[in-house]
Amino acid sequence: MLTISPGYENAKKNASVANALLSFNLHQEIKVDDRTPFFMAELRKRLFICAYDSDKHTASSSGRPPRLTRQYCLLQLPLDLTDTQTMSEGAELDVALQNLDKEGWNRRGDVQRSTFARLASTNALILEEILEMSLGNLSEEEVRQRAANIETRTKEYWAQLPGFLQFDVVDPWSSRRSPLEVLFLAVIKLNHLDHHFMLQRTLSKKVKAGLSSNTDLLSVCNTIFDFVVMLVDRKDHFRDFQIDFVQLLVKHGTPAAAVLAVELLHQEQHPSSASASAYPLHRSDTIQSLSVFVACLGSIRPEASGYHSCHRGRTFLKKILDMILGAGSATRNPAVLNSDETTDPMFGAPLIQPTDGDFVRWLEGMDWDQDNWINFS
Repeated sequence: MLTISPGYENAKKNASVANALLSFNLHQEIKVDDRTPFFMAELRKRLFICAYDSDKHTASSSGRPPRLTRQYCLLQLPLDLTDTQTMSEGAELDVALQNLDKEGWNRRGDVQRSTFARLASTNALILEEILEMSLGNLSEEEVRQRAANIETRTKEYWAQLPGFLQFDVVDPWSSRRSPLEVLFLAVIKLNHLDHHFMLQRTLSKKVKAGLSSNTDLLSVCNTIFDFVVMLVDRKDHFRDFQIDFVQLLVKHGTPAAAVLAVELLHQEQHPSSASASAYPLHRSDTIQSLSVFVACLGSIRPEASGYHSCHRGRTFLKKILDMILGAGSATRNPAVLNSDETTDPMFGAPLIQPTDGDFVRWLEGMDWDQDNWINFS
């Protein structure tokens, strides 16, 4: 008997949006002409990129192919103008255009809606290529080659971004940027790191790469998790943007924390394993960071968007911390590892995998319920 996925209704809404965009030809070149003023063309570009990017994130979280693809869509970058500048005309608009650099970025160093839309375009295209590897039927050699190519281009793209879009990881709070701009910069940084995370997840799933793939995944998870914990330490800074902050916890923090928690437990169980030797996790630091993150997940109120995902993540991480910090019965008694207590009730896969190379495969079954970037409700 066929069962309807919990995300079926949301998938129908996404399909309706995609069909509407295609019906209005927003997937084709958007030009300024007698019937389309400048501001309308710019807003249409932003709208299409927003929907295109949301389509890729929906596909990555649901494990289903995207509905909009680059083979049939032309993504045009909107100019990095404020909303007021976008709506201006004549000499005022000319001055605004002259103040952009040759790539279309603003020269003031402001992080605004149009800035974010420009970044979303490239991020969506990179994510689409990763999805083609993850959801497609490529050979191991093809996956390796494409992953290496995407990794190189992702690093090059990040290095070529204007300096004002680089998050100051040393002391971001000392800048004069508003909390919204700091949030934008944090999301930009995490989206970049997420590309590397998804690439390593795909390699772990598709390629028998051995230890190197595991250590690369652990490395990027460590970077992401440290970054998220730094934001958690100053969560009051984002008190006016709780929906966005919770999305950071769910989309970026929880997957990285889960991988590190599982690996820490694995290293506790098998201190002489290959991954424990190649990438030993600092026990005290990792446990303290996981505890801080778990406490933050527990502070999300039931009426908040994303609460259920936070609750599931907290339950899962607490279970692993209990196994590590508890009486040690799981460590001393191998039979416990085969019981229901070591099966994640959220994801339905064993916590302890039979080989080092498979220790994160359970992550593929995650069923996130975070809101899409376009909120249909």
